[in-house]
Amino acid sequence: MSIASVQHGYVFGIKNDIPDNIFYVEENTILYPAGSNIIIANVEQKSQRFIPISEPGDGISAVSVSADRHVFAVAEKSHRPSIHIYDLHNYRKRRQLLPIEGTHAKEFVSLSFSIDSKYLAAQLSEPDWVLHYYAWEKGKPIATISASPSPDQPVNQVTINPFDGTEFCVTGKGFVTIYRYSEGVLRPLHVRLPPYNYLCHCWMTMDRVVVGTQEGYIFMIANGEMVQQAVFGEGNAIAALQNMKQGFAVGGVGGYVSIYEFMSPDWSSFEQTRRIPLPDTELIITGMTSTTSEGTLLVELDSNQIYKIALTATDLAKPDDLKFEVFSESNHHGAVTGLDLCIRKPLLVTCSPDKSIRIWNYQTGTCELVKYFTEEAHSVALHPSGLYLLAGFSDKLRLMNVLMDDLRPVREFGIRACKECRFSNGGHSFAAAHGNIIQI
Repeated sequence: MSIASVQHGYVFGIKNDIPDNIFYVEENTILYPAGSNIIIANVEQKSQRFIPISEPGDGISAVSVSADRHVFAVAEKSHRPSIHIYDLHNYRKRRQLLPIEGTHAKEFVSLSFSIDSKYLAAQLSEPDWVLHYYAWEKGKPIATISASPSPDQPVNQVTINPFDGTEFCVTGKGFVTIYRYSEGVLRPLHVRLPPYNYLCHCWMTMDRVVVGTQEGYIFMIANGEMVQQAVFGEGNAIAALQNMKQGFAVGGVGGYVSIYEFMSPDWSSFEQTRRIPLPDTELIITGMTSTTSEGTLLVELDSNQIYKIALTATDLAKPDDLKFEVFSESNHHGAVTGLDLCIRKPLLVTCSPDKSIRIWNYQTGTCELVKYFTEEAHSVALHPSGLYLLAGFSDKLRLMNVLMDDLRPVREFGIRACKECRFSNGGHSFAAAHGNIIQI
């Protein structure tokens, strides 16, 4: 007799509480975390591959993919955090890395591979803020240093110079530091800048780094000195920077992406050349990544949706307005508080504090319907036929028709704050619970 087992079929959603969490693996394939899994998804074919991270941990805290797309690293939260290195071809674990003894941090907050994929920079969280430099195939750090001036100044990002694997940039609250590895020691060069919160940065050349702040400032650093500054929009917070062939893209609060291009052959100065609006000005960009050819830019939003836009030299030269296209399904941007399956169709319904109800097709991997309400639904249930839906709101329980692109109320019941509801298997009756009372 065979033992029944449960495995993933399709995952809707993305873990967006960690920075730099989407990566291009191939032209239509991306890697991202969801729950305690790494998802490698082909968006065109609607196929997914799942790589579960070990169960004893408390979740994923950081992800990084090597420049040659051969390996990727996943940091796992725990009382003693760890980093797992996986092969991107056969998906097997290559190595597990641990922090040095005597540290008290519970997670790594940022990871970065060297250009040759042999080394990994890993930044521990509070209270230690210890930067580790691993020769990961050997399984141990070759150098460490405390990267923050004080325990209350968090480190936001660390990256290895893509042109020189012995040089790093570390940005955090009130500081930007360039490190150079030499003879087993990380030697710091503190950059003189205003005491802003430096959220992100990206390397442009061997000696030039662009950094972005929560206060909306963009600084370019060359050889450890600030050489130019600019303001993003009206001083909007900057959450992501992405380098491009002739410049860089900036995203954050404000509902748009700004394209900056260098105006001189030596890349000594830059200016904004394009501002590309998102479909909604209220949307906030939380991350960006580009294809290896740098022809397509992916933008992740606080609504857990991913948009794409072509940014080749030909596209940027067009006088017409560039527009973002939907790259992935719209996901909940809050906890999923209610869920039900349809008996006769491959559908499921979910609700969330984001005030939306969504109907998903788990065979095709698509979201078939999204409906926003003025208040949060506490519970949902799908009729066995898939043609009706129950939703429990704070004032009433509503029965709705499921149409092609809408949910239309049919009847309301005076049941307040219904936390659970369910149709019978035949669909001829339903049960609704509120408080310690169940009504049929």
